[in-house]
Amino acid sequence: MLPLIVSGLEPFCTFSFDDSLSGFGPKGAFLTQAVSPGKIEFVEGISGKALDVRRFAYDQVGSLQVKELPPVECREGTVSFFFRPNWNGKDSGSRWIFRGGVWKSPFYCHFLKPSPGKFELSVCAPKQLQLIVENPLTAGKWVHLAFSWNLAKGEIAIYINGKEAGRKVFEEKRNPEYSFKTSWSAWLGKGGSDRFTAEVAEGAFDNLKFFDRQLSGQEILSEYLGGNSARMQNLPLNPVRRNGMDFEVRFRADVASFPFAQPLMEFGCGTAGLTLSTQGISGKLMVGGKNSVCESPYEINLTRPLKISVRPRGKMAEIWFDDAFQGKVNLPDGWTNLDSIRGIRGMELLAPEPSGAEMASLRKKASGKLEQQLWSLSDAEREEHAGIRRTVSLNGYWRISSDARYSYAPLPGKKIRYGRVPGSFRSEFFKQYEEKNGTLSPVVQESRSTSADWYCRTFSVPEEWSGKRIFLNFEKLNADYGRVYINGKLVHAFHQTARNFCTTPNSVRIDVTRFLEKENVLSVFLNRTIRYFWYKNLPDMLDSKTITIGDVRLESGPSPLFLRSAIAFPSFRRKTLEMRATVSNPERRTGTGKLLFRYTRADDRQVFEQEFKLTGEPEQRIIFTRPWKNPVLWNCETPNLYCQSVELSVNGKPADALPPVDFGFREAWVENGEFRLNGLKTRLRMNTNPTLELYNLYHANPRAIAQVVDMYKRMNYDTIRYNPYLLMQKNVGEIYVDAYLRECGRRGLYNLFPMPSYEGEDKAEYRKEVERFLEYYGRFPSILMWYTDFNTCSYPACQDPYYLNNTAYVPGSHILKARKLAAFADSTMRSMDPSRECFQHAGGNFGKIFGSMNYQSFGVPLQEQEDWPKIWSANHTQPLMVVEAGFPYAPQFFYFDGPKGHWLIAEHAARYFGDSVFRDEKIPAQFGTELSSSFSPDAPRPVNYFRLSGEMYKRVVRAWRGYDVSAIGDFSTLREAFRNWAPAPRFYMFWGLDNEVKKTGARPDAWMHYPPMTDGTEIEEHGYRIRREFAPLRVFLAGKTEDFTNKDHAFYSREKFEKSVVVVNDKTSDQSLRMCWKFVADGEVVDRGEFSATARPGEILKLPIRLQAPEVARRTDAKLFLSVYQGVEAFDTDEFAIQIFPKRKKPDFRTMETAGLYDPVGKTEALLKAAGFPYRKIEKKDETRNFRLLIIGQNALGEHVPDFLKEQEQNGEFHLGRKILIFEQKSCNLGNLVFESPSLRDAFIRIPESVYVRGLKNEDFSHWRGASDTVPEKIISDPDTPFHYPRSKWKIGNSGMVAGNVIRKPSYGRFRSIVDCGFNLMFSALMDVRQKHGYILFCQLDVTSRYGRDPVATILVDNMLREMGRPNLPLNPKRVVHYFGDDRGYRMLRRWNLECIRHDGSKEKIGNLKQTVILGANPVRPEAREALRRELGELLRKKARSLILCLPGAPLDLLPVRMRNVPKPVFRAELPENDPMFRGIAEADLYFRGEKTMNVVESPHPLVQTNPAIFARYDTQQGGAIVVMNLSPDDFDDSFWNKEKVTRVWSTLFANMGLPIGGEQRFFTNRRMRHNTILPSLDEIVLQAAELKLDWKNSGISSASSGGFQPYQLGTSWEKQGFTQANPKDVHSPATAKKQHLPYDGFAWIRVKFTIPESWKSTSIRLVGGPIDDADECWLNGTKIGETSLQKFPDAYRRIRNYRIPESCVRFGEENTLLIRVFDRAGEGGVLGPLKLVSETPAAGPDPSPYVEKLNFYDVDAFHNW
Repeated sequence: MLPLIVSGLEPFCTFSFDDSLSGFGPKGAFLTQAVSPGKIEFVEGISGKALDVRRFAYDQVGSLQVKELPPVECREGTVSFFFRPNWNGKDSGSRWIFRGGVWKSPFYCHFLKPSPGKFELSVCAPKQLQLIVENPLTAGKWVHLAFSWNLAKGEIAIYINGKEAGRKVFEEKRNPEYSFKTSWSAWLGKGGSDRFTAEVAEGAFDNLKFFDRQLSGQEILSEYLGGNSARMQNLPLNPVRRNGMDFEVRFRADVASFPFAQPLMEFGCGTAGLTLSTQGISGKLMVGGKNSVCESPYEINLTRPLKISVRPRGKMAEIWFDDAFQGKVNLPDGWTNLDSIRGIRGMELLAPEPSGAEMASLRKKASGKLEQQLWSLSDAEREEHAGIRRTVSLNGYWRISSDARYSYAPLPGKKIRYGRVPGSFRSEFFKQYEEKNGTLSPVVQESRSTSADWYCRTFSVPEEWSGKRIFLNFEKLNADYGRVYINGKLVHAFHQTARNFCTTPNSVRIDVTRFLEKENVLSVFLNRTIRYFWYKNLPDMLDSKTITIGDVRLESGPSPLFLRSAIAFPSFRRKTLEMRATVSNPERRTGTGKLLFRYTRADDRQVFEQEFKLTGEPEQRIIFTRPWKNPVLWNCETPNLYCQSVELSVNGKPADALPPVDFGFREAWVENGEFRLNGLKTRLRMNTNPTLELYNLYHANPRAIAQVVDMYKRMNYDTIRYNPYLLMQKNVGEIYVDAYLRECGRRGLYNLFPMPSYEGEDKAEYRKEVERFLEYYGRFPSILMWYTDFNTCSYPACQDPYYLNNTAYVPGSHILKARKLAAFADSTMRSMDPSRECFQHAGGNFGKIFGSMNYQSFGVPLQEQEDWPKIWSANHTQPLMVVEAGFPYAPQFFYFDGPKGHWLIAEHAARYFGDSVFRDEKIPAQFGTELSSSFSPDAPRPVNYFRLSGEMYKRVVRAWRGYDVSAIGDFSTLREAFRNWAPAPRFYMFWGLDNEVKKTGARPDAWMHYPPMTDGTEIEEHGYRIRREFAPLRVFLAGKTEDFTNKDHAFYSREKFEKSVVVVNDKTSDQSLRMCWKFVADGEVVDRGEFSATARPGEILKLPIRLQAPEVARRTDAKLFLSVYQGVEAFDTDEFAIQIFPKRKKPDFRTMETAGLYDPVGKTEALLKAAGFPYRKIEKKDETRNFRLLIIGQNALGEHVPDFLKEQEQNGEFHLGRKILIFEQKSCNLGNLVFESPSLRDAFIRIPESVYVRGLKNEDFSHWRGASDTVPEKIISDPDTPFHYPRSKWKIGNSGMVAGNVIRKPSYGRFRSIVDCGFNLMFSALMDVRQKHGYILFCQLDVTSRYGRDPVATILVDNMLREMGRPNLPLNPKRVVHYFGDDRGYRMLRRWNLECIRHDGSKEKIGNLKQTVILGANPVRPEAREALRRELGELLRKKARSLILCLPGAPLDLLPVRMRNVPKPVFRAELPENDPMFRGIAEADLYFRGEKTMNVVESPHPLVQTNPAIFARYDTQQGGAIVVMNLSPDDFDDSFWNKEKVTRVWSTLFANMGLPIGGEQRFFTNRRMRHNTILPSLDEIVLQAAELKLDWKNSGISSASSGGFQPYQLGTSWEKQGFTQANPKDVHSPATAKKQHLPYDGFAWIRVKFTIPESWKSTSIRLVGGPIDDADECWLNGTKIGETSLQKFPDAYRRIRNYRIPESCVRFGEENTLLIRVFDRAGEGGVLGPLKLVSETPAAGPDPSPYVEKLNFYDVDAFHNW
């Protein structure tokens, strides 16, 4: 035993993690509550419990932040803890274990595994002290880790298992004067509260301690060995009571608790012994034998007496505390008699039984009239069951007192309060009362931070029950542990160890007959661990709403035997009923028993009997099956219920009867890739975000919960995915669950319900937990399926449409581990419940059901969201259950790369609805982590959110239903569908609650107000949309039957085409329908028809309507109308908009000048041929000079621009009179323009006056016919992509695409966007630019492949060719511009290359002003103001088309008309209609999101202005104008694209006003592309042929110079080329899955020889490509050029290599040798992708760009879940 440790060895804070995140200081004083933003899970630790800090699923993480510690001097210190890693020290990659201090302050530190086999400690104060030592950790094994520092000495040290692993003194960094006192924070891991991205330590932590001094090696060894062992002393045995080998004694100590674990007493018996120890701060005790420990949940105050009883039984001993069983310990050496007790100083032994004074509070009768009235049973609710079991309610107001820890009896002197039962003393929903003048008076509620409560009352047994057995029946005792007393006698004690014990009510029925008196005192002690709010030391919402004690009943019966439970499992397929009952037989009687199961309803009655032998077991389970041929079935449409009653007789006499319950006969299963319910194909229309836990206690009354169930039924949901949080937190239980499930059974609402997950605990104990769970929840017919886990088996690929029917795909090893756990849970439940299915929540292809989530971002076009299930629908073996989907989920509007908490609602809505969305923004953009305020009654409902959401429901939900998706889980809430009300005092959330406290059910009396309140009587407009799309019988118009999501809507005159009627029947009976349709064009019916059809249950019909367009002479709007009838009753309607175009008359292009065509791909040539447009192909510069019009074909440009285009631009030919028409391009080296590929199906006309869109409307730029060829139609995402932002992108089809690739609208220059599109309307699909006499038209609309097929694409092409083929060229008018103003304004104008005459502001220089004057701030000197005012007036009076332009800051009092600026808050502005000066500006560009104070123009004169007038124009009678521009690009940063947008507004205004801006934009001679972010290569050499040599010995580079190389092709693995030899040396990590052991694994050399041409001299050369699996080092001609290691890059196996090659090591014009040393640790190895050498222009400055300098490159089309 260690000597007593010096008194100074006491941490300033300790976290023991014994079911608590509390931190305690010296003497056990509470200091702080640690933060756990994620899942909290405690596991077995070194002493007591430990905190499991790991990632449980992609969206669930156990993390911990310690904060708000008391300020401490950081000069020296020590951190120590026990740690059990889930990884090995030699595994690849890094692991952060601890980070502490104040990050980036004068003190912070971190402790991590930086690389395989290493530990690193860094202490930064602020200079870094770093120590690296060996890391011997083994997965699953506990280790003690400690590190210390002393900054005065410049010393740091690391200890492993009490031994010094390394120490380092930094002489140069000694700092005797160092001092920094601060409040610490610490993370177990790297840190971060984001549950998706947080990097945690991946292991269990126990006994985390912080010391404010540097501990010595001996002190740290003591911490490791037990920390605080103390000397024991012999204690007298005379207080001990013995009974044979059994003994018991009470004890107490002189301190309440210890801040650390340590032994308290030792009980000796010869060589055998038992040790009683404290687990430290928690106060929990444990008794240790040889190789085993019994841990008690009791949290003990050691100053209070506690009785310990030890009852040896052979090689085991039972341990009891205060007569309550705690557990067993091993006694391998046996036990005879107790011969010694040793205890720590201050330990005292007492007689085993408490004194009368200690017992008094347990025998305290009712005192006074108030308690007699409260506890009288005369007005209590009574029930009788089958004339056998009689009950009277003991609910009501009970006497309650609280305590911090366990106590044997309510402590004298504690304040007595009264509260309701059922209830919870610490719940915010229940008031506390005191007696005042004989009545109950509410009082201010005491702290809810106590976990231990006493509930007491008295009762008298009804006289008519004389001679009966008397029982206490507790519906729920929701606590970690508890005790029940009658008249001071302990009659029941329990403790619960199941991980989710609150989920299943702890129901207890106790025979108390022999303990009764005339007036009986009932006392209940319950201790339930507090679940703290994650950032405050207060019980959180889920904790405070949880009931501690449920309904309490006094019951009588004729027999000591009773029914504990009864449940039945129907089988539709076998036409049988399996019945199970559990009989409690506490007196172990034998004889004959008989069970009677009765099922009754108005039209049916069934009785099933079963006799059985009583075996004498305390609990006996009886299972029997009987045939039931024609039961009345239960389903959501016809929720036919039986009343189930169960009776027990013993030896021919009635013994017990259970209360009647509802029973529904139904069976659910999977068959042929479909769900079946009672034999019918069934699809589930689910709501998977019911947020029932937010309402909790208000649902407790059955009349209240009915309202909620009805609301979901009204919305046409038939299924609820019950919240998984029911099972994710140990100490959270919800009292309304049974009432909710019962109401679902009565109203017909299915439930997918979480079952206890298996996480590796003892399998037998887990089975018991599931049995108990099933006994309670299995009785509810509304539960159709169990889910075994929450996302632990999910993997990213399960959201990719190409994986939805891929049953062969195997995810990563961590998912396989989770699958093993889920598989055991699945098999366990299936073995017990034959009537339901099980599935893994979003578990992909695992199990019978494919589980997926679908939170597609707006980067996924709606068309492709619609077609997401298309591949699965065509061929599958598993039902597809989309457990969660957002339509949208609000966080999909998040701005992920910008300031946190911003929602891009209008910007995303603009993709589909254009400019109109911005006018509908009535308040500034939402900010915050939730969109809840958007659905608040205190703010306007967000129109654009609901507009876009409505479109998603209409299109995506409708399509998925047409694709036969088995289950669609809508993650919306009722607040989006129903009207919300602001709360008011005593605002009853639900009808039906009352104050009849002596009746069954919880009745909360402290009314909490959860804004807003949802009114189930008023459905909002959006609610009707949702309701319609989830209707069980859905009928709608669609595309062709074989392609029903096709949206072709533009047809030629007399063209034949097909639409269809889709019928989706989710009802349980045949549905006969009559469809009447009519085709209306230009207001006249041109065709009509009628047909009938019958859809069977579960059937989907696609019925054709064949149409022919009428003959038209102009573009004509038409509609297809559908009316649906059931019998004679109207059922539904639908309509489909169509546009009819005249048959194309081929334009006569013969008079057009012949165009030069550069079209290496050839697709545009085919278009010109079909159009009949004259052209001649060109490839060389000499061929271009004869053509005024140059056409550049589709995808003709890339990174390298043809020389003839470069030369012509360099010669200035394009500016002197050349037109260029550029058809669709991918991202290319063109004018530094930014290309994106959003696959858009919608675009919007920005300039309707443009000749190119003549005859067309906005609706014509949506869903063009056929598929586009500008982007790939199939992209499969990387299966290892992150779940969230940014995800790897997939793509399914190009149907209806209008623009696959688009150009980001420039900010500078004379660009005009003619057709806008995309997010925030920040892209252009049709754009032009003028430069002097040159003109370029960029057509990114996907017209090439549509020409002649789609009327709109054809008209566009004809318009473009007709206009571009004319010989006329743009004019280049120039205004003479005078500038008066400061340097800032002048610099702004120069950004636009605006040519102007700058005046110095002197009076002498004013005069002879020409056409245009621009005023900036401080335009003239004070003495010249009047002169300038007169000149400006003269300019407007005498000069036609004169212009005065006022920049921000210009003094408006110099103007000849009255104008002034008034500061006002502005977040958006509206454009004036049809004004030429504002032509081409998008309202998106005047949407600034947040409110900003801006100058707004006011004038008594009429103005043409934005609204509000941040831009305004006054027009003179002489044709002149005054323009005020109050908004500057410099007023914004680039976070929300505002600087870019306002710059573009200025450019458009300048161009529209004819100002000389733009300079000379280069389009074909740039060295860089994409706003200077890409430097195209000059040339490249693709490497293919190589040689390979395996090197399992890892002999080094010298082995590469010897023979043994064999041919090898770069680009594929060496295994695929026959290199499959087994490596004699195992290189695999223990964490590597066996399936990844794919020979050959290990080291190898790859040799490649090639020649680099002389022309590459003086260029920059790089080696690019791969990936190389897994890691590599590269040498060129013996010089190392690069390395990618697993230590630095754990994902090296998928990284593209990019190594710069020094010119000094290159042999130009000769053979060069590249050597690649590859290490493959598992799976395939080698160079798996193309590898090439590239030659680039040496780095130079940026090229001119038409964008603002700091362009925000946030990927607005990124894929993310949320």
